[in-house]
Amino acid sequence: MQYAHIFQLISSATPTSTQNGKFATFGSHEASQLTQATKKRSTLRSKSARSEKASKASKPSDSNIMKAEPYHENPFLKLSTMSKRDKQHEKSTTFHNSIALSNLSGISKSALRRRKRKAREQLKPQMNDLLSTIAAEVPRNDDEPKFIAPTKGHDNAPNAVKRSGRKAIMHQEHEKFNHVLQNPSFKSSPFAALRETIANNMKAGQ
Repeated sequence: MQYAHIFQLISSATPTSTQNGKFATFGSHEASQLTQATKKRSTLRSKSARSEKASKASKPSDSNIMKAEPYHENPFLKLSTMSKRDKQHEKSTTFHNSIALSNLSGISKSALRRRKRKAREQLKPQMNDLLSTIAAEVPRNDDEPKFIAPTKGHDNAPNAVKRSGRKAIMHQEHEKFNHVLQNPSFKSSPFAALRETIANNMKAGQ
């Protein structure tokens, strides 16, 4: 079809005369159509070659088909391909390797534990080291105040924080005040009686 189209373009082209009397072989329009047709033919060939390469690459090889695993409904329930004897052999080899590595080191685990324990004991402070750090004995000062034991409070005394305690304190103060007013020494000289009472309270506190 492409060759027929090109032949039709060539046959339909007629020579055209110019002003100088010279003849042109083809018109500009027919030449452009001819170049487009040749380009189209080359692009079609390259496209077909690319499609053939892609189809070859997409086809799976025989080795890949043989290596594909069979389908299983639940892959977690698949049986292991390793036999029991192989598992036991692998366990024994790992155990022997671990024993060989421990023997190569030349130190047992108990010896390592003893060394660590000894190092920890050496890190602890010794009594001789503490005594060597003390430069001299600090002199005692006898002028320091002695410890005074706190006096016991009145267990049956009313609590001023509570309402009932405040009432009891007010009642006691009223009774004391009435007793002072009825005292004959207070009636004769109130200031002397007050001075004597303060002195007696100070002595009792000491």
